[in-house]
Amino acid sequence: GILPAPRVARLAGQMEKRASHKLRSIRRLARLGTLEAEVAAAVREALHPRTAICEDDFLTAQRQVYEDVLQDDICNTYPPPRGADRIILKQILAVLQDGTDLPVDDDLFSLCVERLAAADDASSPFAGYRTLELEEDACVVLRIAPHFGGDLETGGRLWSAGCAMLGLAARGFLDEYLWGHVLELGAGTGLFGLGLARRGGKVARVTLTDGQEAVLRNLGHNLDANRGLGHLVPCEVAPLDWGTTDELPEVVCSADVVVGTDLTYDRDALPSLVRIIRSLLQPLGRARHAVLAVMQRSKENFRILQEELRKSELAFGELALPGEAAEVAALWASLADDVAEGEVPHFLRVFAP
Repeated sequence: GILPAPRVARLAGQMEKRASHKLRSIRRLARLGTLEAEVAAAVREALHPRTAICEDDFLTAQRQVYEDVLQDDICNTYPPPRGADRIILKQILAVLQDGTDLPVDDDLFSLCVERLAAADDASSPFAGYRTLELEEDACVVLRIAPHFGGDLETGGRLWSAGCAMLGLAARGFLDEYLWGHVLELGAGTGLFGLGLARRGGKVARVTLTDGQEAVLRNLGHNLDANRGLGHLVPCEVAPLDWGTTDELPEVVCSADVVVGTDLTYDRDALPSLVRIIRSLLQPLGRARHAVLAVMQRSKENFRILQEELRKSELAFGELALPGEAAEVAALWASLADDVAEGEVPHFLRVFAP
């Protein structure tokens, strides 16, 4: 029999919502520059002809992928790493060439072939961009290096503790700890600080600091890129040498809160890290406390960090977070370039008692 018109409209609306969700999933993965297997599943789910009711449905799905994914302004302006882009293109072509008699969108097919055939830019020291979506229509775009080392050292990749803490901030779990002028130590790509600047809320200003010239240049590039994608609270990049605590610049000394993620991998730098934190915290400085995300890759490094904090007469403890925070942190940590394997960082509050 013929379905009643209201039910037809309701079913059509449900199908449209599902299709929109599938497209957003592919676009999110494309922006993220991920190499994960879920890309294949997302493409098959959105495009595979077995999910289409008729030829028109299949052509409509292809046109939507062409317009919403391959013509995405963010991906085209800030292209993901070539390896990740190729995965999505190959998965699209695999669905289009799976032997079905259903028609193929010529524009979609041609663009996939053209982009796969394009030569790599061997002259660039960067792999491309990774874009993390904080919420709908709010994202952070970051230019990354193809590997660790070189002039950028560890500052050109996404680390698990930074991703995890950004996930907590995006969900509002850190709102009681972050406000006013936030200073980030060892900002690297700017992942966490730029995420705070994008989100705003109680955070009114963000200063991104690092000690490597190449990292500072890339930080400036990422800051400019994110300014072009929407509102940021006032944000600047500043050099900061942890070995010098005398006559710190005003932009550093005026911070209300100090933050840092994945800063404890270098055992020799731990005393300097604690000294700079001590100099920025009350009563020597203005900051109320420091919030650190520490991935415990080395038990010895974690022990030394705690020892140095005690020697500097600083108190510390785990943040009071809701039960669901661990799951959120683990999910966001999985977006990093290093392999966290489901581990969750220690989230510490450091302050002068």
